[in-house]
Amino acid sequence: MGTRRGKDLRIQYDSDAGPQRIIAQRTYRDGNDVVITPITSALQARLVTGVPLDRSRLKPRAAVCCIPNPDNLDGKSDMRVTIPYRPATSDHSDHLRELLAHSNGPYSVAAIQYFSEGLG
Repeated sequence: MGTRRGKDLRIQYDSDAGPQRIIAQRTYRDGNDVVITPITSALQARLVTGVPLDRSRLKPRAAVCCIPNPDNLDGKSDMRVTIPYRPATSDHSDHLRELLAHSNGPYSVAAIQYFSEGLG
């Protein structure tokens, strides 16, 4: 069973430069409709609906979560998850901790790699 796209979530994102933006978080599911993308309570706290997306060239800070996945040829899935909280805040640290502890059905985060905000 391969990985397939789920849906895009709209989240409030605290930009390093100051203003808050509404950006998309793409999610993915497996062939059994189980969400592979680690959507934590910290990320869910930032979900919004019906608000236009910011279409700027901002590349938001994110963590790429490595998840063992025997259904993929290389045995893993790398899921990019936006970190909507500014660095050096307790919310930022809490979100990273939640990602490391995240598990959904057969999918558990084994490691993360953090990327800071930049231009895409």
